[in-house]
Amino acid sequence: MPKKKNKKILLIDDEPIIVSLYKTVFETLPFDFFVAMNKDVGLMLIQRIRPNLLLLDLILPAPNQPELSYEEPVGLEILREVKSNPETKEIVVLVMTNIDNEKNRRIAKELGAKDYLVKANLDPHELVKKVSQYLNV
Repeated sequence: MPKKKNKKILLIDDEPIIVSLYKTVFETLPFDFFVAMNKDVGLMLIQRIRPNLLLLDLILPAPNQPELSYEEPVGLEILREVKSNPETKEIVVLVMTNIDNEKNRRIAKELGAKDYLVKANLDPHELVKKVSQYLNV
């Protein structure tokens, strides 16, 4: 009998504490968990590993911009690229951010995010439940 493949999850977040927390949580579960801490690595991993689910922070450093941009969040650029590409548009995207505003929430949903989660209000076990629900596991 062939071995069942684990679902792949990619976290794109530049906060080391968040990365460490979710890496610890998800590595104990039957998922293959990958991390990118910026847009370029994130987009490369999306193409290479084809995750089933993407946990996406909105506020990330831009490739040629050392300052964080809160006007046009880099995470929305990533979401737009993922959902406009026929090869990646089926990836489930959950936005995880500390920016809780209606404009970004609306844009994320319009671009195809399945959920918009505020990190400050997010319990890791609740996130695991949501991920399992969206991946039907």
